[in-house]
Amino acid sequence: MTEKTGENDQASASTDRNRKPDSITLAARDYHAVYHGVETCVIESIEELSGNEVGVRINVASPADTFSHFLCAREGEDFEKLRNNAIVARFVESDERQDLNVTLKPVFNNQSESATYAINVRYLSTGFYQAQKMTGHPHIIAIDTEPRLHIGAGPVDEWVLKTPTPEEKAFAAKQWGDLVAAQDSPYERAKVLAKALMHDLWPHSGFPSDAMKVSPFEQYERMVSGQDKGYCANFAAIFVCACNALGIPARQIHIGEIYDRIQNRDKYGEPGLIIQGGSQHSVPEIFDEQLDQWVWMDLRYYALGAWIDDFGPLTLTEFHQFINHNVRRKKLKLLIYDMDKKTETLLPLDECPKQEWHCFTGWATTMTYTLNP
Repeated sequence: MTEKTGENDQASASTDRNRKPDSITLAARDYHAVYHGVETCVIESIEELSGNEVGVRINVASPADTFSHFLCAREGEDFEKLRNNAIVARFVESDERQDLNVTLKPVFNNQSESATYAINVRYLSTGFYQAQKMTGHPHIIAIDTEPRLHIGAGPVDEWVLKTPTPEEKAFAAKQWGDLVAAQDSPYERAKVLAKALMHDLWPHSGFPSDAMKVSPFEQYERMVSGQDKGYCANFAAIFVCACNALGIPARQIHIGEIYDRIQNRDKYGEPGLIIQGGSQHSVPEIFDEQLDQWVWMDLRYYALGAWIDDFGPLTLTEFHQFINHNVRRKKLKLLIYDMDKKTETLLPLDECPKQEWHCFTGWATTMTYTLNP
């Protein structure tokens, strides 16, 4: 929060916000933490060995519910059960390159095995680099894996904001169960559900009253009965709850470009003032195991997915990246549902029924994803 007290404070705060950093670190793992697919094996952590030992301890894990244990083979030897789910690589001081080669295989409760992972850990000491006539070079321990083992990715359902209750599952099954049952994939089921909810909710579009601060399906019943209205947050919450209740992993994301939040009770009262770019928005994403990815959909834009040329469907962050790029924006298309004709058509952005893109544009935009508690 920013507290506004005087002109000097305002000038100082403005200077701080406008000061350019010396460097910017863009961490790919931040993106993967939000958009990882289904993993059978991940690196949980990497630790340096304690004391005078040179090496690392690589702690591995499996997010799969049916995981039993790991089998491990070192340097082509026979497979053995991995102790404590940890691969320990030890090295000695030398001016020669040193390697440890390990093959890792997850095993599940039904005794089935996944594909194997080849892990190479190599050590290049300062002495090695001095032998190459390179002075002042740090010791290097490099870890390569094939296929690539990611660090810290959890199960997809950790992004399900709220586990559906038995009552919500029963309600969703009664309302939409038969409708989605005939579809072949989670994405196709989500599309059918989205179309049904558009017909139910759009006639009651508007600003919700305080009485809408209830569970998603209570919101749904208030809207379809004509007791209340709803906007993007209500559309997204109802769709996400219905998806999860029907076994389609889904999550809700808040997107917006906030320039400042000002708390000045004398001037603005208790709620304060928000200075923002365009409007804030709330959207859903669903996870399709066959595609092994999250898919952005938006009932408020009649959008069942987004493509760039023939590539898609896209995630929300991919759509945001491309809509903010002048050249790639021209190649964006949305799969639009026509509620009158009940048809799906892939349309260029400038031919879509809604043309208010300001909630998606701007590089200061933040996207807030909430983990399942």
